[in-house]
Amino acid sequence: MYHHKSKKLRPEKKLNVLIINNKPVECEGIKAFLTEKYDPDLINAPPQLHVLIEMLNNEVFDFIMLDSNLPGVSAYALILLIRGIKESKPAMPILVLGSEDHRIALWVIQAGATGYIDKSCDEGELITSVGCMIRGRKYFNRDIAEQLPLIWNKKAEFVLPHKSLSHREYQVMLFLAQGFTVSEIGRKMDLSVKTISTYKSRLMEKMDMTTTVDLVKYTMSLGLSNLNPTTKLFQENVPETISSIA
Repeated sequence: MYHHKSKKLRPEKKLNVLIINNKPVECEGIKAFLTEKYDPDLINAPPQLHVLIEMLNNEVFDFIMLDSNLPGVSAYALILLIRGIKESKPAMPILVLGSEDHRIALWVIQAGATGYIDKSCDEGELITSVGCMIRGRKYFNRDIAEQLPLIWNKKAEFVLPHKSLSHREYQVMLFLAQGFTVSEIGRKMDLSVKTISTYKSRLMEKMDMTTTVDLVKYTMSLGLSNLNPTTKLFQENVPETISSIA
């Protein structure tokens, strides 16, 4: 992912970075890279959400580096959480390290990310993106930057598809994503197979999907696949926390 030289560069400045990434190898690569050019106080956020919240409330960071593929919570929801906690410092940069999936990139930018790069980027682009974060500037790789006008001019087109679902449709979506059949969902929700089939047809149409496989991929990409289907609509792991600190 990141290739660093054996010769250590003289640190340019003290840097306090919060790395939110559950992959030890990637974390070590990021640390090694940053240590070459800067003098960093690197902090890895533990997996427990309440500990992360405490860190965000008590620490001041130059910027945050966030993995787009975290288990149990979507990057989109986590950025909203961070922005909610850091209302007093809304300009704090958040650099998302993700994949070539442009949908995820556009969603996290909508949520408030100030930078997005592909994990397969070369060292030069990583240096550039980090430099932009430190200077308070935005940075997006070329493919994403070319699509940004679509966000600014047609925001409605990039609203997360499941946000248009009713509560019942949302529940059915989660059950389907977890492998339950229409009959099993009917028993769990105490509704007829016909009613569940209707909900399924409606949600698939609203989300512009044709197969359950598409639905599974979508929920996995946003960290929704393991959620309890009885969760209230749009809570999705974090809003109750946001409201508790507002």
